[in-house]
Amino acid sequence: MLGTLDHKLDVKLIGLFSMTGPDAQSVLPKSRKSLGLLAFLAFNYDKPISRSRLIDLFWHDRDPEQGRGSLRQCLHELRKCLGPDHLDALEVSRNTVLLRSDGINFDLWDRDGQLDYTLCEPLLDDLDPVAPVFDDWLFECRRVVLAGQMREAEKDLDALDVTRDSEQAELIAQAMTTLDPTNEPASRSLMTALAAQGKLSAVRAEFDRLERALKADGFTITETTNLLFRSLQASPDSPTSQTVAAHPINQIPAIALQLTNTPGDDSVVQIYAQPLLDECLMRMSSVPELRIVAQSGDDLSAEVSFVFECGIRQKDNICLCTLRLIERNTRQIVWSSRQSIDADKFHEQLDVVADLTTSAVIAAIERFETRQMHAQNLPPQTPYAYYLRSKDTFFKAADPGYVKSVEADLVTALEIDPEFEPACAQLIQIWNTGAFMSEPGLDMQPGRVKARALAERLLTINSMHPNAHIAMSWCQMWTQNFVSAERHIERAIALAPYEAHRLNAIGTALVYLGRLEDAEHWYHQAQSRMLHELDYQRTDYGELYYFKRDYELALSWLNFGERRAPYRTHFWTALTLAQLGHLSGAMAEVEAMTSLVEKRWVGTTPCNAASVAEWLLQTVPLRRETDRDVLREGLSKIGLGNVKF
Repeated sequence: MLGTLDHKLDVKLIGLFSMTGPDAQSVLPKSRKSLGLLAFLAFNYDKPISRSRLIDLFWHDRDPEQGRGSLRQCLHELRKCLGPDHLDALEVSRNTVLLRSDGINFDLWDRDGQLDYTLCEPLLDDLDPVAPVFDDWLFECRRVVLAGQMREAEKDLDALDVTRDSEQAELIAQAMTTLDPTNEPASRSLMTALAAQGKLSAVRAEFDRLERALKADGFTITETTNLLFRSLQASPDSPTSQTVAAHPINQIPAIALQLTNTPGDDSVVQIYAQPLLDECLMRMSSVPELRIVAQSGDDLSAEVSFVFECGIRQKDNICLCTLRLIERNTRQIVWSSRQSIDADKFHEQLDVVADLTTSAVIAAIERFETRQMHAQNLPPQTPYAYYLRSKDTFFKAADPGYVKSVEADLVTALEIDPEFEPACAQLIQIWNTGAFMSEPGLDMQPGRVKARALAERLLTINSMHPNAHIAMSWCQMWTQNFVSAERHIERAIALAPYEAHRLNAIGTALVYLGRLEDAEHWYHQAQSRMLHELDYQRTDYGELYYFKRDYELALSWLNFGERRAPYRTHFWTALTLAQLGHLSGAMAEVEAMTSLVEKRWVGTTPCNAASVAEWLLQTVPLRRETDRDVLREGLSKIGLGNVKF
């Protein structure tokens, strides 16, 4: 996929950016923005990027005509540098620019498209600053790449017996501790692997290194790591003798919150650390997926499953915040975050930090406990366990029939506890839209009736739950009661929703309510918190920009189909291409959509392009007539002008 034996170019994205031909000669341009442009295209290989997106990245402060001219100049420089031997790698059209991966070897991905975690330098280390918007993109990409490298390394390490496969385990764990020097689980694996090879001095060196790294962030080594280190020093052949089991997965997890600042930091605690901890406490206490337990002194209640620790150091005018979540029994670090905040703006950002932290903590706990359920290989028995399994299936299953499994688990959870809030909100979403996407042609009315009844019950159980208002808003949308739908969306926003896919649902509701700028904001919010790949969000963005009549930008989001419902992407791509005047391409998308749906069609009418479009448009309740007009315009251009919606 990423390069062939007869490749023409080598691209290095980790560390200093480079692109060289078979003769090892560089083909990089000299100007900073041309370098940034080429790096951006390389990172997004095989993805057509709209010219408007590139102009926004590098020349957002110029008027459109100047931006277009600057882009043309950079593209001319790229063509000149690539020369006739490599010019075919760059595909430039009237609306988009693309770098083809055919014949290119990338250092960041292996031949299977997996991130290479043995490369531990920063992404594009010499490419900031270039331009403010590009610099923001690069900062976020570095975070995403690092998280992806750690996930790939964890997956490979989990597949090994660290003692038996010690040499391979050492390499993987060493890479992980280089990427994240305070990662205790990786450090424990590294020490175990080193001990299995008789490298006891290296075990001591790793323990000391970890201790220094943690101390720099205001933390100490956990007792689990201390026990392991002592056991390895005493008896290297039995490193697992001190293994402690994690807590059982039964109920909503209980969390205790603690400060980690050392004595002598009283002013930092009073001014910064305690207010942040209090804000996190209030935010976490408001979500039904968590249970906050008060503690007295250093004694933890027996019901506590996780400990949330907050530490802050002040250096000059910067607050260095370190947050981490630890599983109480094993002392395993489940989640951690380090960020620098300007001391003068610290209190202004408290609510944002607490909000993002709460979202991350919920996702981390659910990921940890789901892995524990898989490891224990025990069937769920409680509402929380069924709910966990349903979310795992919802986000990860590739089979379009995943919805039935999700629905069955959520229904079982509510049969055990009819007032279990997390399952209510999730099941409403499945009944409102999810089931239809997996069974094209399905009658939507019965599911929507059940969703409405459950949304009313959820509001009765907890009217302060933002997900309850998001759910009711969508129920009102189906009946064209847009005033009530908008009121519930506004109420949900006021109650501070916290999960990425819920923020995305707010964005889509605002698209259909005609508030396109607000919708774009909420889509961006969802994307910034995304821990699972929401492949349908790309189509949502495409739909948004279609209604904004920015067809080039819409097309750049629609170039990758949804994994489980690709026909929805084909539909919006067809409309977008038609508006851009590419009618042959649009009709090919209509044909692809119809062909895919035909294999799974359960409708009572024959499956054809018109029936599929009419069925899909039952999920697009538009309030504004101007939005309906642009939709009719696109439908007419692909021969579906008579479709009712």
